[in-house]
Amino acid sequence: MKKFIIFIITLFIAKIYILKILNIDLFYDEAYYYYWSKHLAFGYYSKPPMIAYVIYIFTHIFGNSELAIRLASNLFYSLTAIIVFLIAKEIFKKEKIALLSGLSYIILPGISYLSLIISTDALLSFFWA
Repeated sequence: MKKFIIFIITLFIAKIYILKILNIDLFYDEAYYYYWSKHLAFGYYSKPPMIAYVIYIFTHIFGNSELAIRLASNLFYSLTAIIVFLIAKEIFKKEKIALLSGLSYIILPGISYLSLIISTDALLSFFWA
């Protein structure tokens, strides 16, 4: 467990560094979600409100930057990987299988890419796990 947590933290920091050096403008959907975070409501045209509330919290803590907006996605995918690890450990009772399960999740190409942008998938994955 300790090695896995260290790996997740290291990967989390590496992705923050990647976001910082890439300095990519917000995509259309990300800008849309950011706008919602400035006008909080109980729901929006196409999505439920959780993403707006999460962006609101992160931008109030870390400031109004692309990095602050996208930070939540990286955090929620990292936490989901830990949950996958714990679920596998509970089911299979083996640390090695749990480690492989958590690592497999966090290094999937789709998850690796999505953790660099803010989307509803980050929250959906976390709460489903």
